[in-house]
Amino acid sequence: GPVGRGEWSHLLHPRPPLLLHAPLPHDAETLAAERERLLSALTAAPHTIPMRLSVAIQPCDGPGEAIASEQLEWLCGPPYVEEQLLGLRYRVSPAAFFQVNTPGAEQLCNLLRKLCDAGPETVLFDVCCGTGTLGLSLASAVKRVIGIELCKPAVLDARANAARNGVANASFVVGKAEDATRRQLDLLSEAEKQSVVAIVDPPRAGLHHEVCKALRSCLALRRLVFVACHAPSFVNNAVPLCRPTSTSFQGPPFVPKRAFALDLFPHTPHCELIVLLEREEQAEPTPTP
Repeated sequence: GPVGRGEWSHLLHPRPPLLLHAPLPHDAETLAAERERLLSALTAAPHTIPMRLSVAIQPCDGPGEAIASEQLEWLCGPPYVEEQLLGLRYRVSPAAFFQVNTPGAEQLCNLLRKLCDAGPETVLFDVCCGTGTLGLSLASAVKRVIGIELCKPAVLDARANAARNGVANASFVVGKAEDATRRQLDLLSEAEKQSVVAIVDPPRAGLHHEVCKALRSCLALRRLVFVACHAPSFVNNAVPLCRPTSTSFQGPPFVPKRAFALDLFPHTPHCELIVLLEREEQAEPTPTP
C-alpha cells in the first residue's frame, strides 16, 4: 500500500486502498486469469497487522502515475476509506492525498487557524486542497472556502466530504492551480477582495511558477500561509513571491513573518514546514524636488 513519505503510521490507521501497478497481457483470457491469481494471493495471505484490504486495477499506457487512467476496476473491498479529523468525517479515494498522521494533521489545522487570522468576511483559498482537509476544518471560521485541486477524484472526495459534514460554504474546483487560482481570484466581488487569505499545500515539488505569479498579482491577497513537506521547494517558491516588484511581478512582495516546523513524519528525517507570509506595505514615492 502507499507509504506516506516514509511514515509508518499507516500501519495503525486505515489508508487509501491498495493499488498495484504491473505490466499485464492484453488478451482478455490471460488478463482475467492474472486478476484471479492476484486476488487469490492477496486475500489468502496471512495478515499480522490490523488492515482492511481493497484491490483495484488501474489501466495505464506506460510506467509512471502521470499517464495512468482515472478509471479503476475494483476487484474487492470498499472504493475508499474513512478518516476522522477534528470531529469531521472524510472519505479518501486511492488517488487522493490525505495526511498520513492524523493527530499531527489536527495540530496542523489548529496552527493554520491561528495563522490565517480569518474572520466572518474572509474568503479562504485552499490551493492544492486534496480531499478538502484543511479548508473544511477552517470553514466555520470564514465566509467561504474555495478549494483548487488538479486531481479530479480528490475534488469529488472534497465535495462529498463537505456534504457529509454539512459544510455549505465550501466549493471545490478541478483544474491546474495556475489557471484555476487566477480565474477564481478574478471572480471575487470587490467586497470579497477586502478580506482574502490563501493556504497552499503543494506536493513535494512545490507550486508551479505560474501559481506563484497568480498569487503575487492578486493585490487583494495580503496573507499567505505556505505548507511545505519539502523545505527546498518552499525556497524556490519564495523567490517569485518575495522578490522585489518588477514588470513581471506586480505589487508589493510578500515577506516571511513566522515559520514553524511540525513533525508529521515521526522516525524519519522529514518534517512539515509552515511559513506565514504577509504582503509588504509599499511606501509612498518621495516627490521629486
